[in-house]
Amino acid sequence: MEAFASTASHVSHKWAPPADASDIVKSIHAMLHPRNIVLVGATDKPGNYAERIWNNLIKYKYAGGLFPINAKRETIWGVTCYKDFASLPEKPDHVLVLVPARFAVQVIRDAAAAGARSATIVTSGFSELQDEESQRLAVELKQAIKETGLAVTGPNCLAISAPARTCSPISTTASSPWSRARWRSPANPARS
Repeated sequence: MEAFASTASHVSHKWAPPADASDIVKSIHAMLHPRNIVLVGATDKPGNYAERIWNNLIKYKYAGGLFPINAKRETIWGVTCYKDFASLPEKPDHVLVLVPARFAVQVIRDAAAAGARSATIVTSGFSELQDEESQRLAVELKQAIKETGLAVTGPNCLAISAPARTCSPISTTASSPWSRARWRSPANPARS
Protein backbone atom coordinates (compact mmCIF):
# COMPACT_ATOMS: atom_id res chain seq x y z
CA MET A 1 0.00 0.00 0.00
CA GLU A 2 1.43 3.37 -0.98
CA ALA A 3 1.86 5.75 1.94
CA PHE A 4 1.45 9.49 1.90
CA ALA A 5 2.28 10.82 5.33
CA SER A 6 1.50 14.40 6.10
CA THR A 7 4.20 16.44 7.79
CA ALA A 8 1.74 19.06 8.97
CA SER A 9 -1.36 18.68 11.05
CA HIS A 10 -4.40 20.23 9.44
CA VAL A 11 -7.42 18.47 10.88
CA SER A 12 -10.40 20.67 11.65
CA HIS A 13 -13.17 19.47 13.92
CA LYS A 14 -16.72 20.63 14.50
CA TRP A 15 -16.40 20.27 18.25
CA ALA A 16 -13.59 21.10 20.60
CA PRO A 17 -13.62 21.25 24.39
CA PRO A 18 -14.16 24.73 25.82
CA ALA A 19 -11.11 26.57 27.10
CA ASP A 20 -12.15 25.95 30.70
CA ALA A 21 -12.59 22.17 30.22
CA SER A 22 -10.59 19.89 32.49
CA ASP A 23 -7.24 18.58 31.32
CA ILE A 24 -8.64 15.03 31.12
CA VAL A 25 -11.47 16.16 28.81
CA LYS A 26 -8.90 17.88 26.59
CA SER A 27 -6.71 14.76 26.64
CA ILE A 28 -9.58 12.46 25.73
CA HIS A 29 -10.50 14.83 22.91
CA ALA A 30 -6.90 14.56 21.69
CA MET A 31 -7.19 10.78 21.78
CA LEU A 32 -10.37 10.72 19.70
CA HIS A 33 -9.47 13.64 17.42
CA PRO A 34 -5.65 13.74 17.30
CA ARG A 35 -3.84 16.43 15.33
CA ASN A 36 -1.11 13.88 14.75
CA ILE A 37 -0.33 10.28 15.61
CA VAL A 38 3.12 9.02 16.55
CA LEU A 39 3.81 5.28 16.17
CA VAL A 40 6.61 4.41 18.62
CA GLY A 41 8.14 1.07 17.73
CA ALA A 42 7.30 1.27 14.04
CA THR A 43 8.65 -1.72 12.16
CA ASP A 44 8.06 -3.15 8.74
CA LYS A 45 8.19 -6.77 9.84
CA PRO A 46 5.33 -8.38 7.87
CA GLY A 47 2.03 -8.72 9.71
CA ASN A 48 2.92 -6.64 12.76
CA TYR A 49 0.45 -4.30 14.47
CA ALA A 50 2.39 -1.14 13.58
CA GLU A 51 2.14 -1.86 9.87
CA ARG A 52 -1.57 -2.78 10.14
CA ILE A 53 -2.35 0.43 12.00
CA TRP A 54 -0.29 2.52 9.57
CA ASN A 55 -2.03 0.96 6.57
CA ASN A 56 -5.47 1.60 8.09
CA LEU A 57 -4.63 5.22 8.84
CA ILE A 58 -3.55 5.64 5.19
CA LYS A 59 -6.47 3.61 3.80
CA TYR A 60 -9.06 5.61 5.73
CA LYS A 61 -7.30 8.87 4.85
CA TYR A 62 -6.32 10.09 8.30
CA ALA A 63 -5.74 13.80 7.68
CA GLY A 64 -3.33 14.63 10.51
CA GLY A 65 0.41 14.16 10.74
CA LEU A 66 1.71 10.59 10.91
CA PHE A 67 5.13 10.08 12.44
CA PRO A 68 6.80 6.67 12.84
CA ILE A 69 9.55 6.39 15.47
CA ASN A 70 12.26 3.74 15.39
CA ALA A 71 15.81 4.67 16.46
CA LYS A 72 17.28 2.07 14.11
CA ARG A 73 15.57 3.21 10.89
CA GLU A 74 15.86 6.27 8.65
CA THR A 75 12.80 5.45 6.54
CA ILE A 76 9.88 3.08 6.88
CA TRP A 77 6.81 2.56 4.68
CA GLY A 78 8.26 5.08 2.24
CA VAL A 79 8.43 7.99 4.73
CA THR A 80 10.95 9.45 7.16
CA CYS A 81 11.32 7.46 10.36
CA TYR A 82 12.22 9.57 13.37
CA LYS A 83 14.75 8.56 16.03
CA ASP A 84 12.86 9.91 19.06
CA PHE A 85 10.30 12.49 20.16
CA ALA A 86 12.88 15.30 20.01
CA SER A 87 13.43 14.71 16.27
CA LEU A 88 9.73 15.03 15.35
CA PRO A 89 8.77 18.04 13.20
CA GLU A 90 6.01 18.99 15.67
CA LYS A 91 4.83 18.25 19.19
CA PRO A 92 3.19 14.80 19.46
CA ASP A 93 -0.56 14.70 20.15
CA HIS A 94 -1.50 11.00 20.34
CA VAL A 95 1.13 8.29 20.78
CA LEU A 96 0.77 4.62 19.89
CA VAL A 97 3.04 2.47 22.05
CA LEU A 98 4.16 -0.56 20.05
CA VAL A 99 7.41 -1.39 21.84
CA PRO A 100 8.05 -4.39 24.12
CA ALA A 101 6.59 -4.01 27.63
CA ARG A 102 10.00 -3.39 29.22
CA PHE A 103 10.27 -0.11 27.23
CA ALA A 104 6.63 1.06 27.41
CA VAL A 105 6.88 2.88 30.76
CA GLN A 106 9.73 5.05 29.49
CA VAL A 107 7.86 5.74 26.24
CA ILE A 108 4.89 7.04 28.26
CA ARG A 109 7.18 9.30 30.31
CA ASP A 110 9.02 10.53 27.18
CA ALA A 111 5.74 11.14 25.32
CA ALA A 112 4.38 13.27 28.15
CA ALA A 113 7.66 15.20 28.42
CA ALA A 114 7.47 15.90 24.67
CA GLY A 115 3.96 17.33 25.06
CA ALA A 116 1.71 14.43 24.05
CA ARG A 117 -1.81 14.59 25.43
CA SER A 118 -2.84 10.95 25.01
CA ALA A 119 -1.59 7.47 24.23
CA THR A 120 -2.78 4.02 23.25
CA ILE A 121 -0.66 1.16 24.57
CA VAL A 122 -0.94 -1.68 22.07
CA THR A 123 1.81 -3.58 23.89
CA SER A 124 0.97 -6.58 26.05
CA GLY A 125 3.02 -8.18 28.81
CA PHE A 126 1.77 -6.48 31.96
CA SER A 127 -0.69 -7.63 34.62
CA GLU A 128 -2.29 -10.23 32.35
CA LEU A 129 0.85 -12.28 32.90
CA GLN A 130 1.45 -13.77 36.32
CA ASP A 131 5.24 -13.53 36.52
CA GLU A 132 6.93 -11.12 38.90
CA GLU A 133 8.54 -8.96 36.18
CA SER A 134 5.22 -8.38 34.35
CA GLN A 135 3.48 -7.50 37.60
CA ARG A 136 6.26 -5.01 38.42
CA LEU A 137 5.94 -3.43 34.95
CA ALA A 138 2.17 -3.10 35.41
CA VAL A 139 2.66 -1.18 38.67
CA GLU A 140 5.31 1.05 37.06
CA LEU A 141 3.06 1.73 34.06
CA LYS A 142 0.12 2.67 36.28
CA GLN A 143 2.36 5.04 38.24
CA ALA A 144 3.78 6.65 35.07
CA ILE A 145 0.27 7.25 33.71
CA LYS A 146 -0.82 8.80 37.01
CA GLU A 147 2.29 11.01 37.21
CA THR A 148 2.14 12.22 33.60
CA GLY A 149 -1.59 12.86 33.43
CA LEU A 150 -1.85 11.39 29.94
CA ALA A 151 -5.21 9.99 28.86
CA VAL A 152 -4.29 6.37 28.12
CA THR A 153 -6.04 3.34 26.69
CA GLY A 154 -4.37 -0.01 27.13
CA PRO A 155 -2.26 -1.94 27.57
CA ASN A 156 -3.42 -4.65 25.17
CA CYS A 157 -5.55 -2.13 23.31
CA LEU A 158 -6.07 -2.86 19.64
CA ALA A 159 -8.32 0.06 18.66
CA ILE A 160 -10.09 3.19 19.67
CA SER A 161 -13.09 4.54 17.84
CA ALA A 162 -14.75 7.93 17.45
CA PRO A 163 -18.30 6.99 16.36
CA ALA A 164 -19.03 10.33 14.67
CA ARG A 165 -16.37 9.39 12.11
CA THR A 166 -16.76 6.86 9.35
CA CYS A 167 -13.82 4.79 10.59
CA SER A 168 -11.73 4.12 13.64
CA PRO A 169 -8.90 6.61 13.82
CA ILE A 170 -6.63 3.89 15.14
CA SER A 171 -7.31 0.23 14.51
CA THR A 172 -5.52 -3.00 13.76
CA THR A 173 -8.59 -4.41 12.04
CA ALA A 174 -9.04 -4.37 8.29
CA SER A 175 -12.00 -2.01 8.52
CA SER A 176 -13.90 -0.20 11.17
CA PRO A 177 -17.12 -1.60 12.60
CA TRP A 178 -18.46 1.96 12.45
CA SER A 179 -17.99 2.10 8.68
CA ARG A 180 -20.24 -0.95 8.33
CA ALA A 181 -22.74 -0.27 11.09
CA ARG A 182 -25.97 1.63 10.59
CA TRP A 183 -26.32 4.15 13.36
CA ARG A 184 -27.93 7.47 14.13
CA SER A 185 -26.16 10.17 16.09
CA PRO A 186 -26.72 13.87 16.85
CA ALA A 187 -23.71 14.62 14.63
CA ASN A 188 -25.17 12.64 11.76
CA PRO A 189 -28.99 12.31 12.14
CA ALA A 190 -29.53 11.39 8.49
CA ARG A 191 -27.92 7.99 8.96
CA SER A 192 -30.19 5.12 9.81
